[in-house]
Amino acid sequence: MRAVPPLPDSRPVKRLACVSAIVAAAAGSIHAFVPSALAPRINVRWVPSLPSTERENAERALGLREGERMDGSTWSYDLTSPSQATIETLITHPLVEDTHHLDRTSRRVSADAPAGRTRIRGGLSLAHDSKLLGWVERSACSVLFVALAWLVTNRPRDGRGSDSA
Repeated sequence: MRAVPPLPDSRPVKRLACVSAIVAAAAGSIHAFVPSALAPRINVRWVPSLPSTERENAERALGLREGERMDGSTWSYDLTSPSQATIETLITHPLVEDTHHLDRTSRRVSADAPAGRTRIRGGLSLAHDSKLLGWVERSACSVLFVALAWLVTNRPRDGRGSDSA
C-alpha cells in the first residue's frame, strides 16, 4: 500500500481568488460606468475670417477652455459642459462651421474623444483617471489568474486519497 501525500489546503487560495475577482470587478466597473473627471477634448472649426474677439466671446459662451490652434480656423478645446444642450448649442452655433469628437445625431461626445486637461468632476471620477486604479485592476486580475491556475493544478485527481494497489 502506497502512502498518498495529503493535498494542500485550498481554502486560503479560494478566498484570495474571490477577493481578487471582487477587486477586479469593482475597478473595472469604475472604468466602465464612471465618467472621467477630465473634460473631453474636441475640435471646432470656426467660420473663415472670424475676428479673434468674436471667437473668444463664443469660446466663453460655449464653455470651451484651453484652446489651441490646430491649423487654419480649427481649434482644439476642453469642453467643460458636455451636456446634450451645450453640444446642441455648439454644433448649431452660427460661427461654428464644423466639429470633431461630437456625435451630431445623438448630441453626445464621441467615445473616441481624448481627455483634456480641465477637471470638471470629482468623487469617483477622480479614481477613474488615476494610474493607481489601472494598477489595482491589473494586479487583481494577475492574482486571480495565478490563484485559479493553482486551484486547477492542485485539485483532487481520480484515485487520490483512496487505497490503490
